[in-house]
Amino acid sequence: MTAALSTNRFVTIPFSHYCEKARWAMDLCQFPYHEEGHLPLFHRLGTKRVGGKNSVPVLSTPGQVFSDSSDILKYLNEFSAFKLYPENLNDRARVMQLESDFDNKLGPATRRYFYFHMMPNKNAMMGVLRQNIPPLEATVLPAFFPILKMLILKSLRINEEGAKRSHEKIDAVFAQVEEILRPGQEFLVGNSISAADISFASLAAPILFPENYGVPLPSLKEIPEAMQVEILKWQTSKAGQFALKLYQNFRKSGS
Repeated sequence: MTAALSTNRFVTIPFSHYCEKARWAMDLCQFPYHEEGHLPLFHRLGTKRVGGKNSVPVLSTPGQVFSDSSDILKYLNEFSAFKLYPENLNDRARVMQLESDFDNKLGPATRRYFYFHMMPNKNAMMGVLRQNIPPLEATVLPAFFPILKMLILKSLRINEEGAKRSHEKIDAVFAQVEEILRPGQEFLVGNSISAADISFASLAAPILFPENYGVPLPSLKEIPEAMQVEILKWQTSKAGQFALKLYQNFRKSGS
């Protein structure tokens, strides 16, 4: 629901799964916003312009700036008729704990795993990076890509051993989710989609490649064969099927 004339400015790296988490929540809550996407590193100019920090997403509203996806969701919950956090205190605490777990464990792990396997594929990676960014950034991307690749790999400590640890963390979080889910259970907590569900599905997206993601992801044939095997395993797992169903039912294309 990007609104070109909205005073709510949403600064992103468009393919970022943390940005997707906030974007999905804003769309679900029918919150008007204007997205300003940037390449990694270039995004810092955008966040600083609206009073944010170095990381994305940043949501700038009249009088307030939020520099964390969870803070954005809590802000939305204050005025939206759609509640991302249950009113029942026990359920609310459970949702917030799960959201925190996914933010701190799943998000970094899927990001590292995705980058490790995708960065060597320059064409596919540039296809992901160039979506919904300013024309100038898209123009300089081919020449800038080697530097960007080096800086991302270094800053996030992306290497084979790190990718292996991330794989293990992903498996552990998926096992945690599968312990929660019971036959016929549609959501992690309560009877409606919450911040916990949105966080899990969004932050798992880099290793599930769901349809209806905020920006198009590569097709499976564009990714390394070893990664394809693991993605198919995650997609067909109980937790993976749960996340993909959330995308199918609650994240409509063209949002």
